Amino acid sequence: MITGFFSEIGRPYIYGKVTLPRFGVSVDVPFLLDTGADSSCLHSEDARNLAVPESSLGNEVHAGGVGGTAAYYREPATITFAYGSGGIDEVSYNIDLDLSYSDESIGLPSLLDRDILDDWHIEYSRKRNLLRCTI
Repeated sequence: MITGFFSEIGRPYIYGKVTLPRFGVSVDVPFLLDTGADSSCLHSEDARNLAVPESSLGNEVHAGGVGGTAAYYREPATITFAYGSGGIDEVSYNIDLDLSYSDESIGLPSLLDRDILDDWHIEYSRKRNLLRCTI
């Protein structure tokens, strides 16, 4: 079982470790669970923590959201989640992850979407401070 948490304003988050195999870099990311998102993405602050120069990325795509359309770079990635007793077990997913380096995405949370969430059973109760995902 993967355990999540709620932010001060009640947003549901789960930590995942993002690895970009092409660059051999990883970073821990708090992902906002977003069942309305069509693709998982790292917004500016988390993407920049990977220390991959924007100039070395390709495959530019445009994605629309509540705030309008923005440019992202689609990159093969592995996202790993810890679960089990003491978080010693792991499950990994290979997905195409959208990376934003735009200043407009500063302060926006990185999103975990249905490409992973559809595989999970999610127990969600902010009132009881309960956010658990069963694989």
